[in-house]
Amino acid sequence: SDHLLFFGRIHPDKGTAHAIEVARRCGRRLDIAGIVQDEEYFRTEIEPQLEERRMGKCVPVSSIAGVQPASGQRLILFMRDRRIVRARLERSCQARDFYSGFYLSRSSDGKLCIDRDTLQSRSGANCKVTRFRELIEVGN
Repeated sequence: SDHLLFFGRIHPDKGTAHAIEVARRCGRRLDIAGIVQDEEYFRTEIEPQLEERRMGKCVPVSSIAGVQPASGQRLILFMRDRRIVRARLERSCQARDFYSGFYLSRSSDGKLCIDRDTLQSRSGANCKVTRFRELIEVGN
């Protein structure tokens, strides 16, 4: 494959923004996998280099490798196939309530779907996902 992979914490010390620039200069796609350890760095240096792409209304639960709260009502889902998916929660919810992850009642199809399934945080919050968007590098 002609893709490059950045695997590690998304933090200034790890050089995620530099990896994006190198991939861009080489004309190669960069897959990013790792937890967002520095929210400010992600918001100011990484996120502006990503754009949202529409995707389906469901994701297979077994494909979710990790979750990271972002600002407001947004969760970042790291998928096993190295995609990054932004999940928007309903307005009354805050992503920070899902810092320790979430629980989900098993559905018959094994998927997490917008406006159908309820995420349950360890702190007691219950929220539905209202939208999924795949985050891709600008220009890909």
